[in-house]
Amino acid sequence: TEAVGDFTFDDTARALIYYRRALDEARLLQEPTHTILIAKGERLFELRQPEQAEACLCEGRAEAVRRGDDFYVKEADRILHETPA
Repeated sequence: TEAVGDFTFDDTARALIYYRRALDEARLLQEPTHTILIAKGERLFELRQPEQAEACLCEGRAEAVRRGDDFYVKEADRILHETPA
């Protein structure tokens, strides 16, 4: 489901539906959620929802740190610093 959100380029609102579904699935299965949260946060910025975007990005970044996933720590940092509030 996360991949569907990743490839839904032309409809940000629809992509968020897929990310929310992917997040529910990952939590139910106790799977990592950081990549979903970071992607969701980036899309929320596109919809001009900075508070929700920052919350997702910070939560995703914290999980990436806990999991030692340096790539996604840097990705969250990039989005947080390059996206205007």
